[in-house]
Amino acid sequence: MTKLIEISHARKRGNSVGMIIPKKILEKLRIEEEGIVGFYESEGRIYLKRIE
Repeated sequence: MTKLIEISHARKRGNSVGMIIPKKILEKLRIEEEGIVGFYESEGRIYLKRIE
């Protein structure tokens, strides 16, 4: 079963939409300021992962 651990709101940023990633999620993924994140799709779900 998938567990919901946090929520965030999508906000308009110019021609795009951005989200604030909560601190506890950044810590779990070890993402720092200016870090690079990849978005992946698998079986109809979208995942994000830190790019090293």
